[in-house]
Amino acid sequence: FFSEENQLPTKDFQKILREKRKYTKVVEGIIKQGIDQGYFRPADTRLQAYAIIGMCNWLYKWYKPGEDAQNPDEIADQFIAFLEHGYLKGKGRPSKAEAAATKASGAKAAPSRKRELLDELKGQAKTLAEIIEELEQIV
Repeated sequence: FFSEENQLPTKDFQKILREKRKYTKVVEGIIKQGIDQGYFRPADTRLQAYAIIGMCNWLYKWYKPGEDAQNPDEIADQFIAFLEHGYLKGKGRPSKAEAAATKASGAKAAPSRKRELLDELKGQAKTLAEIIEELEQIV
């Protein structure tokens, strides 16, 4: 789809472009709300949205189920850690990104910490779903 969409008839291609813009606006809105609420550091919301969408949309090019050393959950953990903390090493205790990298390399996370992170992620996902619903009503 991503590599051939521009080969579609103009009307269909334009419709896809409009939908992609709407989707990007939703992601931008989530980022802006996160900045406004103090969860995210100030940055160019459009550029951040493009980075996140691009990272996710490129996955199909390189991920091969059954051939890759990492499973989808491990890849998701790495992506989330990268989005939350970037790639620079933190000071003091290991960052979530470092913990995810350690986990991906074979080390096991403590079950209680894993449960804590899953519960945190569920809460964030619920909040995200509410934001998306609100944005859909506005758009």
